[in-house]
Parts: sequence; structure tokens; C-alpha cells
Amino acid sequence: MAKINLGRVKFSYQGDWNNDTTYRKDDVCWFDNTLWICTNPYLSNGYDNYAPGDKGTGYFWTRTYSNDPNFRRGYHVLDDDFQRSNETGNPILNTSRYGSDENTQESTRNGQKFGQANWFSNNSANGGYLLDYQSHLLDDQEDYAMGDKGDFFGYGELNTNKISIFQNYVPVENNFRVDVLTSPSTKFRFDNRLGSVDLGRENFGGEGGGFRHFTHFKEGYKYRFDQRDESNKTFPLGFSKTADGIHNASPGTSLAADLDGPYFVIGETSTGDSGNFYPLYLSAAGANAEDTRMGGAGASTSITFSEIIRGPNNETVNDSTTFYLPDTIDGTAVDERILEVEVVSGNPTNHPYYNTGSTNKYSINGSTATADVALNLTEGKTYRFEQSDSSNTGHPLRFSTTEDGTHGSGSEYTTGVKVVGTPGKKGAYTEITVRKGAPKLYYYCTAHSKMGYSSETITPSSRARAFAPSNTPMWRGANKNGLVRYFLNNKQVTETQYKETFTDTIQNDGSLYTGDMPAYTTENGLTRGGQQYSWKKNQDRHVEVYIPIGFFKMQSQTIYPFCLAASKTDMYSDLGWNVEETWRGYKHWDRLQTGIKFRGEYDVNTHYKYNDIVVFSKKKRRPDGSGSEFQPLSPTGIYRCLRDSLGRPPHYGPQEPTRSPLMTKSTTTSGKLIKEQYQEYPAHIQSYWNDWEDFGGQVNQIREANAWYPNRGPIHWPYKHSTATVSHIDSQYRHIDKNGVAWGINFPRTGFQSYGSFYASFYHEINFIWRDWWRSEDLNYTGYNENRGRNRSTVRKPLHTPRCIQIAEGRNRSYWLMDNGELYVNGENSNGEMGIGNEQGDRHGTFRVHGLEDVKIIKVANDPWSDTTNHTLALDDKGTVWSWGYNDQGQLGDGRTQNKNAPYRIPNKYFDNEKIIDICTTSRSSYARTASDEIYGWGNNGIGQLGDTTTTDKYRPTKMQGWDPVANNGIAVWQIQGSGDDGWVTLLDGNGYIWNCGENNYGNFGDGTTTNNTQLTKTEVAPGGDIVDLWSMYWNGYKVAFYRTKDGTTYHAGFSGSYYTGGTGNTGNDTSPVVVQKVTNLKEVHISGDYSDQGKSFWITDSGESFCYGYDSRNSMLQPQAGTNWTGEDGNYHPFHWVTPAGARVKTMHITTDDQGSAEYAGGYRYTDEHGKMFYWGRNYWMSGHNWWTHGWTSTNGQAYNQGHGR
Repeated sequence: MAKINLGRVKFSYQGDWNNDTTYRKDDVCWFDNTLWICTNPYLSNGYDNYAPGDKGTGYFWTRTYSNDPNFRRGYHVLDDDFQRSNETGNPILNTSRYGSDENTQESTRNGQKFGQANWFSNNSANGGYLLDYQSHLLDDQEDYAMGDKGDFFGYGELNTNKISIFQNYVPVENNFRVDVLTSPSTKFRFDNRLGSVDLGRENFGGEGGGFRHFTHFKEGYKYRFDQRDESNKTFPLGFSKTADGIHNASPGTSLAADLDGPYFVIGETSTGDSGNFYPLYLSAAGANAEDTRMGGAGASTSITFSEIIRGPNNETVNDSTTFYLPDTIDGTAVDERILEVEVVSGNPTNHPYYNTGSTNKYSINGSTATADVALNLTEGKTYRFEQSDSSNTGHPLRFSTTEDGTHGSGSEYTTGVKVVGTPGKKGAYTEITVRKGAPKLYYYCTAHSKMGYSSETITPSSRARAFAPSNTPMWRGANKNGLVRYFLNNKQVTETQYKETFTDTIQNDGSLYTGDMPAYTTENGLTRGGQQYSWKKNQDRHVEVYIPIGFFKMQSQTIYPFCLAASKTDMYSDLGWNVEETWRGYKHWDRLQTGIKFRGEYDVNTHYKYNDIVVFSKKKRRPDGSGSEFQPLSPTGIYRCLRDSLGRPPHYGPQEPTRSPLMTKSTTTSGKLIKEQYQEYPAHIQSYWNDWEDFGGQVNQIREANAWYPNRGPIHWPYKHSTATVSHIDSQYRHIDKNGVAWGINFPRTGFQSYGSFYASFYHEINFIWRDWWRSEDLNYTGYNENRGRNRSTVRKPLHTPRCIQIAEGRNRSYWLMDNGELYVNGENSNGEMGIGNEQGDRHGTFRVHGLEDVKIIKVANDPWSDTTNHTLALDDKGTVWSWGYNDQGQLGDGRTQNKNAPYRIPNKYFDNEKIIDICTTSRSSYARTASDEIYGWGNNGIGQLGDTTTTDKYRPTKMQGWDPVANNGIAVWQIQGSGDDGWVTLLDGNGYIWNCGENNYGNFGDGTTTNNTQLTKTEVAPGGDIVDLWSMYWNGYKVAFYRTKDGTTYHAGFSGSYYTGGTGNTGNDTSPVVVQKVTNLKEVHISGDYSDQGKSFWITDSGESFCYGYDSRNSMLQPQAGTNWTGEDGNYHPFHWVTPAGARVKTMHITTDDQGSAEYAGGYRYTDEHGKMFYWGRNYWMSGHNWWTHGWTSTNGQAYNQGHGR
């Protein structure tokens, strides 16, 4: 929050925030039930990119479901990237994030390593090396790009140390290598990718489907396109808002053209006025429009400069450009121009109208008028006369050009005048923006004569300002102020000069020492110089694109690359690059005061803001079709909004896993997923982050109601989780409640439990190390700790602790992912599997994964089955994959087989520079899915599960063969299973067909054979083409797949064994899909078992029906009368219904297994009903959640019990 002097301070309160108002420092406004104070002035763009908000709570809070731009909604929050540093605050150049035995990441400049350069002193033409997490070195909170006089004044000024450091840097992630492909046609390639109507654009079709496109720009960011490759010769790159730019049938223009404005200039005008001038425009029309927006008459004045100061050393340049400056200087009534009006009675003797007219007189800022003191109003400025004081009742203040206004036979002056409210009431004022050339004015009371007096209209002696808003750029000189800028050897040049280099008509002699000078003629008539723009002399050639805040709404939603050369047409796709909006309000506003606002009963169509209070009860429409009649499904509770929220009710009951997007297609699918009108996310995404919290404990529902189980990906993940294999885990059960708290219960037999080695028969909140929480970036209002990782601290501003959004657990290890991107772990660590920088064996409690402090992790993946020797993958919000742990078969993707005890960043070039959108692991193999729906695999490939046509292990990512995402309408679901060589990959494509590679020894491919595939191969067997959802799983070496078709029928393929686990009534193997009996409209399915073939299958349907079948060890079958291979329900070996408490439907389940080589063991099983109650059955080793229950190797007798929580 802003610090406030509690003495006699006059706030410049501006009322409700307005997107057309230009606010100045210390202005106060009301927005989202909160008072905000402006800390960083800005020039408004007429939109809400600058609306107040905290970085943590946001404005129109960014819902980035993944790094996939198709699933982004609202605004991006402008990043603050800070360099990693050690305890002394010095930069870390070589860290564990690349592995202790690795060199640092390759720079994009000349192939040199960052660690090989003298970073702080390198000012050579080819200097400048930057890691992807150091992008702040380019803009350092945008001061360098925004024209801050004390920091940076533009490119090309090479005479200061600061510029020699910063001008050569650009984030690696925004850096694109450009080359030209000449066959079969001449095309630009960016990072080896051609522009294409298909590449990166996959469409599932129908409702809930949509495009994914990797080519996009975000507002507020710079992008560099490097044309150093020799193939670019004669092909200078340009950008336009028109497809193919100047070559279009309706020719577009280059974005290198100077923008109309606004700009600021520091210098001296031709009339002798000097200082800082803004907002300047190149056209009168632009300045006039700005004047109108500020409340003026839509007029401006031309201005030229005799000299312009540019550069930190105050160098002067001559520039003959004519600018236009709006006549209105300031459309905002700042504190010195907010005048408090009171009405004084008693006929003050010093007033010019003493004993004349009314005996009441106006007092302005505590003083009544006198004969020799008038009110001064400066042309171009705005003044507000506050009439909130009760003494103003019945005395409206107005202006006139006649003394005493209407009482002196004059008329009211209304030009530039705004009247708000009723005098004497809160918020009442009269505001005037004094136009240029305004006449002498008098203020008066419309109801009573002689209460006011005269004012003087003052023409300002100077139009210079003391500062320029941080979002107003400096004028860089003619032809250097476009959104596209050109650089040769890191010096900015004009577009014409850049094109001249690419034509290469200049002699490449270069031997003359004058070659770099402009062409000139010597005294003896010889020509020298003229080679400064030759191709040979400018090895470093790049184009920079800057997307200003507001570009999306003010200019265009798409930017198109094209070739600047006259005859070079159609060199890139006409799709262009999409522009995505950015919000940066947190850089300009600080929270001054927080209020709460009661908004009544929750409505899904209302956009709620931070600190809104609602009453909520989950309801559904009555089945009798009685119109608007609803019946409640939950008790009524009171909730407080934590961030902008639309169409996301408070959590009640569990969040369900993401489904296949084909479930939303326009077909005859039974139980089709329908996107509600208010729902902003696709219908197949069945979960969402909770925007609400219980208010004052007034919710009549257990506060720890279950929301999310382990091993189903993060909450609100846009893709169906990549495996249905159950957790092979010993006596440990965890979940996330509706408030984002992680809970666990355990028996400490293995030593890998979450809480050390002790019994926990009630659920306990997972414990985290205090110092990690203290450093958590969500613990301050801005959501960012500026000194994170340094040996000093900042003032803490508590908002809320991070919320858990994913639990990924395996046999001996568990991960907890928080909504701020922090990742915690506990468990076995003999091979560095925990990623904490050592291999010290078992670790009790939870630890922050090392080396990820400056990245935001959005998903973590590890194998749920294997016992030890595990590895882990993590995906960050930039689409980058990290790996650590066991590496005997290259599963870490670093080209080696040595273990890593800290995260290693897999270079994007290993994925052909594509962005990764999802990840998966098995015990010895790793997989990544790209934005264009290609699959890369690496590690164990003994059975062909990497799909590259071989059975040779791969130490680096390799693309799967046989698969064309364009021809097959992309990936709807991917499922990857196995342990060691027992691996296989299954895809459901966008056309409803199954693809497989890897091992098929149980007919799990469903293709009628048991033949393995070493590349992805399509299954044509029925019901192929009608499949809308897919589940595959591995248990004790057996392999199984289930399919759901458009009409809701469930099919099984693979192993059924001796206990009918396929649900088809068959034993053995189903090598072709066979219908599962009774189970229609399947929603979830899992199989538990790791002793022989004694499996237990569990199914849940859309309607909440639940079924089971199989071997009944420890009363695994949730039916007290049932036993192994029970036929008591219908006389057949078919799935039978669970026995559950009445009154609530089953919504989701969590199945585990732990036979440990003995038939006397069994798994533990949980399900959650629609109210969030969690029930347990199976082997009970202190797991039921009740102290009274026996804790031996007993079971719950085929019945489920509600589990208890500690408080």
C-alpha cells in the first residue's frame, strides 16, 4: 500500500477511475471497492490497460490455462523479470538450473557462451550475451524503453557505459533467427519454421474447439528478428498491418513509419521556450484529438525546435521536424488545482461586494475574495471547485463572462465546464478546463447575487513540463520512431538505410580507412567513404518489433511479416502474427485503502471484483421443467472475491478432471459437454481456480471439502491428463481442499511420508519450511519480491499464501505445485530425484525444488508406478521443459546418462524451437507435446515406445514418426503408460481415431493383433472414427485401454485376466474393442492391482453411477455382499454397483494399489461426492480417518466411510 502522511494533506481525489483520464503522481481514485494512489504517471490510451490493480490480484485477471495462446483470456500481466543472483546480490553466471556439470545456455549471438564473455565491460559490436531469465537487462522495468531522462535516450548513442551494457541485449525467448528458403518457393523462415495455414493451427472443431497458433506478439514486449544468415541477402524483412505489406493488392504500409505520437522532446523551441514537451504529435489531427480527450476544444499549436537534447550527456542535435502540441495542458485537476469551496455568512467586510447582494459569500481554499486579489486560471489547465461542504447547500457555483453572471444580465459560461452532484452533498463539484484564448471569467451563485467575484485568465509563459509520463516515448529522430526499428551492428538506422545494405550495390572494398564514413569528395577530386551500409561491413543485422500497450484495440489484432524488396512477394503466410493484450496497471497504482462491497446473491453473469462479498448456494434446475424454479444442492454460504471473476462460482464440491475436447463436438453424443453462456473457458475443462474464499467462517460446509486428487495434472489444466494409471503407493493419501490447502494422512512404514515417521490417522495439513513460505512471491500485494534470492529483505505485504493446484505422487516421492509456480517435494532422494541439489537419501518434510526460483512452473510430471530410480519433468509458463533425477537411459534429455540432482533446462532447439504445452513420464521415458501437436520422446525405447521407427534409446528428444497433426485434426487426448520396456503411447486424434506405438502384447492397441509398433500407427478397427474419449493404464505389467463413443457406449481393449477386469464378461485378452456391460457415458475408470492378475476395476459415469468388478482382496469391492468374481447383481460376470451413502452422487475417485507381492495386501480407495465429502474403503492401515478404527491389516468390510480432518 502507499504510505500516507497523516498530517494536513490534501489528496487529489479524482473520483471513479476513468480510462480517458491522464493521472499524475499522488492522484487518488476509486476502483474495485478500493482507493488507489497513482505512483507512476502515465498518458491514458482510452482503454483499461492501465486500470488499477495489484500484480497478484490483477485487473481482468489473466487466466493463462497453459502456455498455449488459444486458451488465454483477458489480459496478460506485464512481466517483471529479475536476474538471478547469489546471496551477495551478484549475478549468477553458471548455476544448477543447467546441471552442475553443464556450461551455461548458448547465447543466440555468434555461438559464444554467456559464461565466456566479460558481461559488464563488453561493449564491442558483437558484445552482449543474455540468458532467457535476464530479459530485464533489456528494459529494466521499461525505463530504457520509455524515455526516462536519467537512464536511456534511444539506440545508437554509444558514448556511455550504461548504453554499452544494455543496448545489445534481448531476451532469448523473444529472439528469432531468420533465414530464407529458396525451394520450392522463396519464403522467410523464423527459427526454421515456415509461415503456414496449418502449422501451429489445429482445430478440434465444434463447440469447445479452437485454434492454437504459436506465432503471436504480446503488448509491451520487444521482439528481435536476426538476419545475419547469408541467405537473407537481398531479402530485407518488414512488418505491416496488411498481409504481404506493400505487395498486397491494396498495398499496406510498413510499421517502420514514424507513429503520429505521442512523443516527448527535451530541448529549446524556435520561440525560445525550453524544457520537456509532451504530448507531441506529427499531425494536427492527432494533437487535436488528444486535446479533445483532455476536455479541450480540439485545437493545437505547431512547434519546432532549434535544438533537441538527447543522450545522458545532454548532447544536442538539430531536427527540423514540425510537431503539434494540444492546447490543453492538463485535463486532470491535480491537488494544487482542486479548490475547496465554502459559503461564509455574516457579510465579510473585506469582500468587494460588501453590503451588496447576498450577505453570504464564497470562500475558496479558506479565503474570501478581496478587491486586489483575483482567482487566477491558467489556459490549458483544469480546475475543480469542490462543493461537498454542507455550507454550499442551495449555492451552485457557475461561471460567466459578465460580472455576477445571470444576476448582471449575463449568461452562464459552459465551455469546458462540467457539473457533478448537488452542492452541499458528498462528491459535488464544478470543474472547468480553461480553453486557450478563454475570456476573463467571473464565478457566481445561480441562486443569489454578489456571492462570487472575478478571475483572471492567464496565458502560460512556458508549455514545458517537469516530467513525461513513463509510457510516453522520446522522439528518436526522423524515420526512427516506428513500431519496427532497424539495426546494423547494433546502431539504429532508418528503413531506407537498412534496405540499402540488403541490395548490396555498395563496393565491398573496405580497405580504405575512410570506408565507414559517409561518401565525400576529397580536395583532389577522389571519392572516399560510402561503405557504412555495405553488406560485408554490417554482419549484425536485425529488425526489432515493439508492440505498445493498447495496440490491439487502437491499431490492429494482427501483424504480418513481408519482404521490403520491391519484387519479393508472398514470402510469408497471410495469417500473420496475432497480437495479445497486456495489462500494466500495477506499475502505476498502489493500494491506498481496501473496502468491501456486498453484491447480494451470486450471479454467474456478473463480473465480480476484488473484495466483493456474495451469498452463494449451488443450485440446479428442477427436473419437472418448472421454468425458473431451482432446488439447492448446497447450504448457503458467504464468500469474498479474491480477484476478478466472471462465470466462476465459489467452489462447492470437487473439481473434476479435464475431459476430451471431442466431448463438446456437435454430434449425437450422449452426455455431451455444453459450454454455458457465461463460461469463458472451453466446456471440456471441468475445473477452475477458486476466485473466492470463505468469509468469516460463515459457510455451512466443512472448510476442508475435497476439491482435487493427486495425479490428475493441475487444476484447470486445458488438456486431459496423460495417464489413467493409478498411484502405486504405500499407505499415503493426499488431496487439495477447496481453499487450495494440501492435506495428507499416512502410515510411516516406508519412511517417505510427508510428515516424518509417525502415524497420522486424521488428515493433517502438509507442512512447509517456514523460510520458503516467507520468501514466497505471493506474500506481498504486488505478487513479487524484488529482492528474492538476495541477502536482504523487503517490507512484507501479506495477501495470502500460495494455493496448491497440483499433487504429483509416486511410490516414494510427492510434489506439490503452487499457483505462483513454486514447486515443493519430499521423499526418496538417493539419485537426486527431489531436485534439491544433493543425493542425501530420504528427506522427511517438504523442500523447495532448487534452481527454479526465477521461473513459474505450471505443471510437474513423474511416474506414478515405479518404486525407485525415478526422474521428473516440469513445464514452465514459457513452454520450456526442465528435468532432473535418475538418467540411466537418457530420460533427462541432456544427451548423457549421468544423474542430475537439480533441474536442467532442456534447450528449446531440441524441440525444433517449438513451444511445449504438455509433458508426461514413465519410469524410464519422457514425452513432450508441442503447440502444433507433435510428440517428442526420449529415454528408454526398448520396445519402440518413442515412436521414431527404432528400438534404440534416445538421449535427446526425438520426434515421433508416422503422425501428421494437420491431416488428423490434431490430438484430442494423449495417454502414455508403462514401466521400463513395457511402454506404449496412445493418441485419440481430432477425427475420433486411435493411434498407438510401443508394446501391444495384450492387444491393448485394440487393432485385433498383439503386434508392436515402432511408430505411431492408426487403428482402423471399429469403433474408430466414433471415439470421443480415451483412457489407458498400466498395472503390474498388464495393459488396458477403454474408449467412449459418440452414443455413450464404453469399449475395452487389452487384458482382462482371470477376474473379468475389462467389464466385458470375458477373461484373457480383448485384442479388438469389446463393449463394457452396464457402463454407459463413462467419465472415469481405474484398475488397481500389483500381485499376479488380481486386479480390481472401478468405473464412474456422468450421472454419478459407480461400478466395480474383480478380485476382492481386503473387501476392495465396494459392496459388502460381494466377493471375487461376484455374480450376485445380475447373474453374470459384469460390473456391479457400489454401495454408497444415500443422498449424494459420486463425482470423482482416487484409486491406489499396494499389494507388494502378497495377495494379503490391497490398495486404498477414495471417492468424493458432490458436496466435497470424501469417503474411504479398502485396506485400512490407519487410513480411514477415524481414531476409533482398528489400525491393523484390516479392511472396511466393503463399505465406505467419511474421513475426518484435523483442525
